[in-house]
Amino acid sequence: MNTFSQIPIRRKDREISREDTERILREAEYGTLAMCDDGEPYAVPVSFVFWQNAVWIHSAQAGRKIRILEKSPRVHFSVAQNVQAVFTKHFTSFYESAMISGKAVFVTDENEKRAALRELCRKYLPERMDVAGEHISRSLAATAILKIPAETLAGKAQRP
Repeated sequence: MNTFSQIPIRRKDREISREDTERILREAEYGTLAMCDDGEPYAVPVSFVFWQNAVWIHSAQAGRKIRILEKSPRVHFSVAQNVQAVFTKHFTSFYESAMISGKAVFVTDENEKRAALRELCRKYLPERMDVAGEHISRSLAATAILKIPAETLAGKAQRP
């Protein structure tokens, strides 16, 4: 069952298609993971990959982020790219942005963890895929993988 829905965008003139939003999620270098820690907002920049309609994040197995997600897995994730301050008739910015909301899941299946780590390696160091497998094997036990299936998704852009 596809539970996907669109996050409402106030500025309809800047709303972009799902395909464009997914492209931005695939291309963006880093993103921000936002959580709620007992009523306090907490956001952390992370490296990630958008793959199989989900955001995949590698992490240490301990720390504030992990403690929060164990208690409250609902998250919001956002990225921005091609950001440029400009002056046309007034001060503004050109940008592309995308965001998803969903429930973070700790990946426990070893094969799924390996696949996610391979995708992260392919994104950040594609020229070193020749040694990715051995490094994944060495770090697998100490690495947490978070998967955030996209329940809601939206994108906005202001382009030249």
